[in-house]
Amino acid sequence: MIHEARPLPPHRRRLVVPVVNAPLVTVRGYYSARFYEPDGATPALVDVHTKHGAVRRLHELAERPNLFTNTGMDQLQSLTPESIRAWLRIGTGSTPPAFTDGSLDTEVQASSTNGEGGDRTGVLTDAVWTHRSVIPKRVTMTADRNLTEFGFSNNSTASLSVRNLFRDELGDPITISLLSGKILEVKHTLDIAFPRYGLGSTMAYEERDAANNVTSTTTLDINAGFSSASPTLQDITDILRQGSSFAFGVYTSPLAALTPVPATATYLTGGALSSKPAYTTGSFQWTASGGTLAVTLGNTANFGFFAGYRNTLNNRWGGGIGWFFLDQTTGDAVSFTKLATHTLTFPTVRVSWARA
Repeated sequence: MIHEARPLPPHRRRLVVPVVNAPLVTVRGYYSARFYEPDGATPALVDVHTKHGAVRRLHELAERPNLFTNTGMDQLQSLTPESIRAWLRIGTGSTPPAFTDGSLDTEVQASSTNGEGGDRTGVLTDAVWTHRSVIPKRVTMTADRNLTEFGFSNNSTASLSVRNLFRDELGDPITISLLSGKILEVKHTLDIAFPRYGLGSTMAYEERDAANNVTSTTTLDINAGFSSASPTLQDITDILRQGSSFAFGVYTSPLAALTPVPATATYLTGGALSSKPAYTTGSFQWTASGGTLAVTLGNTANFGFFAGYRNTLNNRWGGGIGWFFLDQTTGDAVSFTKLATHTLTFPTVRVSWARA
């Protein structure tokens, strides 16, 4: 019996998309302290006792790194960087700070009085977008105090976002003797830095036959770029606080850094993709599920996804970040020829932040 050779099966294309992790947003904090006379303007010399029993006369403490608590890290997804440090709280305890701390050892006073030198700045470079928020808060002593610890929170009784012991320039704990009427000012600096590029992620664009065998593979880079044409100070924090809104889309033109999302894009909508996904306490991340979307724009389509503040009336993004796909060899934005039944499969997108 003679068997005729069967024709080769038709080829088909399939996108294999991983979970895409955004570049890690880093959170870093510093503090310094100054002492004033009751007039609030004249520097005061106070006794500072070292762990070795020595006494030094100082009018300020040099800048030191601080500990950001788990509560503070969680609050970055729901509150502004300024509001989570609205109150300065001081105490006399000596237990070393831990990430899980919610209160001081022994709190003696609290205040929301502003000091001098508060500021918000933003720095945009080729590699990193940094938001810096400086908050100075003052407490006037209602009694003679021997202070050893301090913290910040968003109100007078809330769980602490920051807790630390007062320390000297070597990092050793100290005790500060402040008489009634003297003023302590603690200036706290918070830096939130978002790497603009360098995801280190790729996507394999595989061509398979009808038996699901891979016949060729093209590797594509996943690159990140900001969707805001004119970055503002708030944009970087919106990635965390309002960056809980995600949208996946197909576009008629290639995506690029520092350009708005096209208003004519077709978006995958519904569920977590058009609103805030649930935040899991202690996760320090937003996660939005992917999905599939038919290509409905033109003969070719570019695609990507965005996180940030989104105007739901016109799908424009006022600030935040966008990711787009580039060919590793040419550096061009990836586009796909439209087929009658062509759909794109999007990954799960994750934006996460951590202590620097």
